[in-house]
Amino acid sequence: MPRPLRFEHPAEARPGPEAAERPASGGRRGPGAEAPDTAPEENCPWTGRWRMDHDGWRGDLLVRRTADPDAGRSDPVAIGDYYRGGQGYRVHGVTTQHGSGLHFWIADLPGPAPAGTARAGREFRAYVFAGDPGSAAGWTTWNGIPFGLGLSRSPLPGEPAQGFTAPDWAGVWEMSHDGVRGTLDIASAHPFSAAYTTGDGQVLPAVGGPNRSRPHILDLTVPLPGRARRFRLLAHTWAKGVFSGHTSADGLDLGVRGRRL
Repeated sequence: MPRPLRFEHPAEARPGPEAAERPASGGRRGPGAEAPDTAPEENCPWTGRWRMDHDGWRGDLLVRRTADPDAGRSDPVAIGDYYRGGQGYRVHGVTTQHGSGLHFWIADLPGPAPAGTARAGREFRAYVFAGDPGSAAGWTTWNGIPFGLGLSRSPLPGEPAQGFTAPDWAGVWEMSHDGVRGTLDIASAHPFSAAYTTGDGQVLPAVGGPNRSRPHILDLTVPLPGRARRFRLLAHTWAKGVFSGHTSADGLDLGVRGRRL
């Protein structure tokens, strides 16, 4: 996933401590949208600072407010900023699934975003974990190819790396979907052989395998108690030993995160 958001290198960057208090500059009000310097919302799972890793490219996402379609706001509004390499990039977005999802766009260029560009820039979809509200995950796309997105209130796992091949999936992974933890043990990528161990110790077969043309994509089905669950896991190609992705249950999308043990 080369040069996302026009950044030069995937080295991690952090905004200064004043970023959480500094109001976003510029921007315009749209219908039903707050000004960018509105006080942060309370009682929202998304507001505050998140450490963000999309395919190994790291920065900080600072969410000050959100727009809720259930309250009659379907258009994205200015919700905060993304910080990387000492630069701030305007973020527009809207919550989904009664607040558990966040659909957002990060501007390609730093500074205030021109009017009418709320859906411009890199598009992301993320889902906060019901069982672990300090974590969220989802995906983004580049040239139509999906890549993993991980968000955390805590330091992120993984070391800088480049490239990913199907055999790199082999190994033992700690996995969490919506805060439900388990272990994924992949003995072989080709032919695919894997097992998933639930938090209470049940060992279940895991079937699927890496995409042949995009080996960082792994589609997986696990017969979890109650019903089989399908997962799309997206290994981060610029970070060693990390994946993100998504699954679904009862008509809702859920985030997935994992790290190699």
